[in-house]
Amino acid sequence: MSVAKKSLLLRWSLALVVLLLVGAVYSLWSLARATKWVRHTDEVRVTVGHLRSTLLDAETATRGYVIAGERAFLEPYDRAESDWRPEVDRVRALTTDNPDQQRRLGQLDRLVGQRLDLLTRLRDAYDAGVRGKDLTPRMLEGKIAMDAVGALIGDMEQEEVRLDGIRQAEVARRWEWTVVLFVAGAFGFLLLVGGAWARERAAEARRQAVDGERLLLEAVLAGIDDGITLQDRTGKLIFANASGARLIGFASPRELLAASIPEIMQRFEIYDEEGRRFPPEKLPARAVLNGSTQEAAVLLRHRQAGSGEEHWSNLRAYPVVDAAGQTIQAINVFRDVTAEFQAEERRKFLLRAVDELSSSLDYEATLTAVARLAVPALADWCAVDIVEGDGVKRLATAHVDSDKIATAAALERRRPPDPRATTGVAEIIRSGQPQLLAVIPRELLLAAALDAEHLKLIDELDLRSYIGVPLKARGKTMGAITLATAESKRIYTEKDLAFAQDLADRAALAIENARLFREVERARAAAALELAAEGERRREAEGASRFAEMFIGILGHDLRNPLNAVTMTATLLRRRGIDDGGALERILSSAQRMSNMVAQLLDLTRSRLAGGIALEAKPIDLGMVVSDVIDETRRAHPDREIRWESCGGANGLIDQDRLAQVVSNLVGNAVLHGDPSKPVTVTLTAAGSIMSLRVHNDGPPIPGQLLPVIFDPFRRTAARDERSKGLGLGLFISHQIVVAHGGTIDVTSTDAAGTTFTVALPRLSAPGKVASAVGDLVA
Repeated sequence: MSVAKKSLLLRWSLALVVLLLVGAVYSLWSLARATKWVRHTDEVRVTVGHLRSTLLDAETATRGYVIAGERAFLEPYDRAESDWRPEVDRVRALTTDNPDQQRRLGQLDRLVGQRLDLLTRLRDAYDAGVRGKDLTPRMLEGKIAMDAVGALIGDMEQEEVRLDGIRQAEVARRWEWTVVLFVAGAFGFLLLVGGAWARERAAEARRQAVDGERLLLEAVLAGIDDGITLQDRTGKLIFANASGARLIGFASPRELLAASIPEIMQRFEIYDEEGRRFPPEKLPARAVLNGSTQEAAVLLRHRQAGSGEEHWSNLRAYPVVDAAGQTIQAINVFRDVTAEFQAEERRKFLLRAVDELSSSLDYEATLTAVARLAVPALADWCAVDIVEGDGVKRLATAHVDSDKIATAAALERRRPPDPRATTGVAEIIRSGQPQLLAVIPRELLLAAALDAEHLKLIDELDLRSYIGVPLKARGKTMGAITLATAESKRIYTEKDLAFAQDLADRAALAIENARLFREVERARAAAALELAAEGERRREAEGASRFAEMFIGILGHDLRNPLNAVTMTATLLRRRGIDDGGALERILSSAQRMSNMVAQLLDLTRSRLAGGIALEAKPIDLGMVVSDVIDETRRAHPDREIRWESCGGANGLIDQDRLAQVVSNLVGNAVLHGDPSKPVTVTLTAAGSIMSLRVHNDGPPIPGQLLPVIFDPFRRTAARDERSKGLGLGLFISHQIVVAHGGTIDVTSTDAAGTTFTVALPRLSAPGKVASAVGDLVA
C-alpha cells in the first residue's frame, strides 16, 4: 500500500474513533440529562404528594375541631393554609415544561382555594354555635371539593408516573448506547494506539535504515571529487561532503555547516564567464528553492578572498520535492573545471598567438600583438624586451588599465633598469633562466623604491604575482617576456610558468625564423644580382660564340674555293705524270683532310645557325651503307681486323651519305682509339620498329669526365698526350645526323667491357612508312 493510501486510511480511522468518542460523550451527556429528568419527576411526585398530605391534614384538622371542639386540632389547618400556596408554586415551577400539568395546577389552585374556603366557613359555623346535622351539608360540600382536589392530584401523579416510566426507559437506552459507544471508542482508541505504536516502531526502523543509508551515502559522497551540498527551504546548508567544503574554502564539512550563508559568501568573490560580478541571488539553488522544478546550471569563476586563488566551477542545482510536489530542499553539485577551463583557454590563446606569430615576418609587430593577447588572458601586465646590440630594447607593453602604462613609464624614467641586477629582465637574459614570484614580497618593493614618491608610483601598480621567461632559440637568449598580475589578484603557479615558457619558446622560434628569413632574403637578393650579372656575361659569351660560329661558317665557305683549286691542280699535275717524290700525293692527302675539316665546319654552322642538318631521306637498306663504309675502312687500314655482322631487314628512311658519314666516324674512331691487337666489331640488328647499330672496340676507356659531354662540339676522345688529328666535331656531327633521322646515339666505356657506341634508328614497317619508330625513340 502506498504512503498516500496509508495516510488516508489513518485519517479516516482517526475520524471514526473521534466520532465514536464524541457520540459516547454525547450519549453520556444525554444519560445525565435523562437521569436528571428522572430525578425531576421524582421531585414533582414528592411535591405533589406533599401537597396532597397538606390538604388532607387541613381537612382532618378541621373535622377534628368540629367534632372535638379542641383548638389544638386547628394547628395543621393553619400550617396548611400558610404552606399550600408555596407548594403549588413549586410544583408549577417544576412542571413548566409540561403544559398539561400547568393546566392541572391552575385547576388545582382554584379547587384548593375553594376547599380551604369551605373549611374556613365550616370552622366559622362551628364557632358560631352550629352543631350536629346543621354542619353536615357544609361537610358534604367540602368532601365533594376535596374529592375533586384528590382526583386532580391523582391525575397529576399519574402523569408524573407516566413521565417517570418514559424517562427511566430513556435512561436505560442512553446507558446502553453510552456503554456501546464508549466500548467501541475505547476499542478504536486501542487500535489507533496499537497502530500508532506499530507505526512508530516501523518509523524507528525506517529511521535507523535511513540513518544507515545516510551514513553509507555520506561515505560514498565523501569519496567523490565533485562538491555536493544540500540546502533547506531557508537556504541553510544541512549537508556537505568533504570535496564541497574544500572547494568552498573550509577545512571540513562540519566547519562549513556551522557557518552562516553570509559568512560563507564573505569567503570568496563570484564572477561570471565574462568577468562580471555574479549576484548570489541568481545562484541556481535560489531558483530551485523559489519554485523552479527544473535543474539549473551556471559556469562561475570564484576567487578566494584571502589567497586570491581562482577556481572555475560548473554549478548545478536539483530540486527535492515532497509527496505534494512542493520543493523542500535543493541539492547543489559543483565540479571544479579549473584545469579543463584553463587548458582550453590556454589552447585558444596559443592558437591565437601562433596565428599572430605566423601572420607576419615582422616579429616586432607580432610580439606586440602577442603582448596584447596576453592581457588579460594570462596577466594584467605584459612586457616584451629584445636584445639589440649590447643593450635591451623594450619592444611592447600592455596593461588592462591603459593609464597604468604611463605610471610604468614614469617609474622607468625615475629608475632605469640596471643591467647588473640579479632579478628581472637583466638576470633572465643573462642567465637564460625563468623566474617566478608567486607573491611579490613587500620588502622587495620597499627595497626598489628610491623615495616616498617613487614608492607611491610602485603601489599604484598594485603588483601581486610575477613571471619572467627568456626568449631562447638555438641556445641563444634573444630577450624576455615578463607577466604580472595586479587587479585580478591572481597567484601564479609552476603550471603558469611552464605555459609562459611554452609561449616564449614559440615566440623565440618566430623571431629566429624571421631573422633567418631576412638573412635568406638578403642572400637571395645578392644571388639575384649575381645571377643577373652571370646572365649578362652569358649573353655576352653567347654573342661572342655566335659571332665565332658565323665567322667559322663564312671561313669554311670561303676556303672551299681555294681548296678546290689546290686539289684540282694537284690532280691535273698527277695526270700529267709530274710528281716529285710523292709531293702531289701529300698535297692531295692534306687537301682531303682540309676538305673534311671544312665540311665539318659547315655542318657545325648549319646545326647551330640553320636549325639542324638538312637530310635527303630515302628508303634504303642500312646494312648496305654499313658494308660500303667497312670496305673502305678495311682498304684504308689493311692491318686492322674489322668484324661485321648483320641480321638483315634493316630498312629505313635515311640519308645515305649522312649515315655513311656517321658510320665512318664511329668505325674510324674505333680503329683509331681501339687496341690494335683486338678486332673492331660492328653489329646491325632489327627488331620491331627499331634498328640498332653497335660499334665496339677494346682498349683504353674514354675518361669518365668526357662521357657526359662527348657529343658536344670541339670535344676530343683522344688522351691528353695524343696529338689531335681533327677539330673534335666528328661525334657532334654524328649526333646531329642521328637526331635529324629521329634516332638516338649513346656510348658506354669501361676497362673490362671496352667502348661501345650504339645508334638506334626508326625502321620501315612498309615501303615509305616509318611506323611508330620515331615515337618510340622519342619516348
